[in-house]
Amino acid sequence: MTTYAALLSRSRIADQNFFLLIDPLADSDDDLPVHPDALLQRFPSDAVETVLRADLAYAPSICPKLITLADAGHPFDEDLVRLTVEAALAEPIGGKRLICGWLSSPSPLDELAHDLAQRCVVPAQGQRFIPLFEPLRLELLATCLQDRVPPWLWPVSQWILPSCGGLLQLCGNAARPAAPLNAPDIATQHLAPLVASVLSAWQRLAAQPMPHAVRGFAPRLRDDGSPANQAVAKVLSSLQRSHALGLRNAQDRMTFALQHLTVHARLETHPHIQQRIHDAVSGKTSLEASLARMSDGEWHYILNTLARERS
Repeated sequence: MTTYAALLSRSRIADQNFFLLIDPLADSDDDLPVHPDALLQRFPSDAVETVLRADLAYAPSICPKLITLADAGHPFDEDLVRLTVEAALAEPIGGKRLICGWLSSPSPLDELAHDLAQRCVVPAQGQRFIPLFEPLRLELLATCLQDRVPPWLWPVSQWILPSCGGLLQLCGNAARPAAPLNAPDIATQHLAPLVASVLSAWQRLAAQPMPHAVRGFAPRLRDDGSPANQAVAKVLSSLQRSHALGLRNAQDRMTFALQHLTVHARLETHPHIQQRIHDAVSGKTSLEASLARMSDGEWHYILNTLARERS
């Protein structure tokens, strides 16, 4: 097994049922070994249950599928799990993902599938379906809930998800239900598309060749590289900071977050940058256009000033 597949084997709660959750709405190559059509053919019908989305009840074929990998006390197919891990870690971090996670639960398949569907119906101007099983959204929720996430997940006692940092993240280890999500928890989910856009752009910036002189203007990108540990938390914090500074336009907030993540964590404390943010807030220009007009000399001055203040 790969290291991560071995980790799943060690981490799995052996006396509970072990499941795989997939989302057919994600783009996947037809020849992918774990393409939904190919994957579902590996299992008998009584090992697969549809997680019937309230917003897609008319189209169950494209709703998520919960698959029994192993009953409590029984081993799982290690080769198959290895394929799912490899597929999960190769998926783009900013979009919908086929592999939504590996779940341990004492609940039987049909009950857990129903529970997963129900927990995605949240109170928001009546009732609204939010696909909280999607890895990005679940990671975003875990960032908000922190120690409240294990009881919220119950009767899933352990959910191992492919994180946006290219790692496997374990959520769970509770044995009691929790209170429903509150308004701030739900409101954060509105940021999921913007978080995804920032993550994708951050990953692209980190992956593209960049001359040394240019990387000098992105020291955090040079030092920290691409999204890794706590990537969603870092992006969320940057977006929340942009909102606190008065930025409301999505592109302005994305620009601010990327500068925050790749240039300097306190960039907005410099008066020159504060003026650019003020101009964007007042609608004079976009933040991206305003920053693009700054000269190399001005950027050097700002970064040197921030470096001296830190020391």
